[in-house]
Amino acid sequence: MSRPSPRVPLTPQEGWLSDGRQVLRFGPTRWKRFVQRLEITSSELLPGHEIPLLNKRQELSRTGQRQES
Repeated sequence: MSRPSPRVPLTPQEGWLSDGRQVLRFGPTRWKRFVQRLEITSSELLPGHEIPLLNKRQELSRTGQRQES
């Protein structure tokens, strides 16, 4: 007997936003003082499928400036 798949998290607290059809997932891949990277994944929920279909994935990054004293 197989175990059921875990539910796909679809709340902002879990790193997901959804309108019931489209899914947007966001999560930090690197988060340090001067360098931040955030991965954004856009997916589509399909009827009868528990796992969203991946449409697009991108990574945003930001590098901060060090302050000289």
